[in-house]
Amino acid sequence: MTKYPVTIPKGLTHLRTWLTGLITGLSLSFHATAGKSEALVLMAECPAHLSECVTMSLNLGSVDWEDYIEREVMLTPSYTLVSFPVRGTLANDNKTKRYHVAKAIFTQGLGCSDLDHVAVVGYSAEGDPILLTKKGEFTVKDIRLSIGCEQCLQLIDDNLNLIAEYTTPAWDLSLVDLEPKNLTWNQEGALFIQHHGNCLRWHKNNHFQQVDNTYCKPSPDLKPMHPSQMDEPPTLKLIVPQSPLQGLLQAGACT
Repeated sequence: MTKYPVTIPKGLTHLRTWLTGLITGLSLSFHATAGKSEALVLMAECPAHLSECVTMSLNLGSVDWEDYIEREVMLTPSYTLVSFPVRGTLANDNKTKRYHVAKAIFTQGLGCSDLDHVAVVGYSAEGDPILLTKKGEFTVKDIRLSIGCEQCLQLIDDNLNLIAEYTTPAWDLSLVDLEPKNLTWNQEGALFIQHHGNCLRWHKNNHFQQVDNTYCKPSPDLKPMHPSQMDEPPTLKLIVPQSPLQGLLQAGACT
C-alpha cells in the first residue's frame, strides 16, 4: 500500500465515527476468513466521558505490511478497511487468545502511523499497552504491533545518566492533537501529559491516572539538541524549570 505523509484533517472526526459503526457490521464478514480467531473492534478515539485515556498511534512492529495485513477493502478515497490478527487478553478473560481485528484507517495519513490510531488507557504490570475495544479493555501481547512511539522520550540528569525512558503517544504528536510542551515531569522522573484539558500521570506499568493540573505546569522550554541537526527523526531538548532532569524527545512532522 502506498503511504502518503499527510496529517489527518480534524474535520474527518464525524466520518471516523460513522466508519466505526460500519466496521462493527463488516467485521463479521471479515471474521469468516479468520479461522478460529475471535472478532474484535478497536476504538480509534477516547470516549468523551473517559478522561484517563489517550489517543495513540498504532504501528507495525516486527512484520511487513504484506506479511501481516490479511485483507484490504477501500471504503472511501481516504479510508480503507483492513483486517489483521492480534494476540491479547480481554479484561473479563484471563486467557491470551488470537483475535481478528477489522479497522478503518485513514489511508492518506500513514506516513507516521501504519494503522491509524487507538484509544489507550495505560499499561499492564508487565508493560503491555491496554486498548479500548467494543468488548472492553484489551491488553496487547503481540510483538508484531507497536503502540505509540516506543522509547521516544528519555529523561537524563546533569551527568547525562539515563533516568527513565517513556513511550510517547506518537512520533509526530500533532497527529494526536498534542505538542511537545504537553509533556512535563517532576524531580523523581514521573511523567505527566496535558491531554484535552486534563493532567494525566503517565504510568509505565499501570493505568493512566488523572491528577491535579498543577502537576502539568510549568510546560517545558523547548530547545533543539543541535541547532544544525539533520538527523531523522530530530531530537528536541526539553527543559522543565525547577527540575534537575532534562528530556530528549524524538519528534517529527508528517507535513
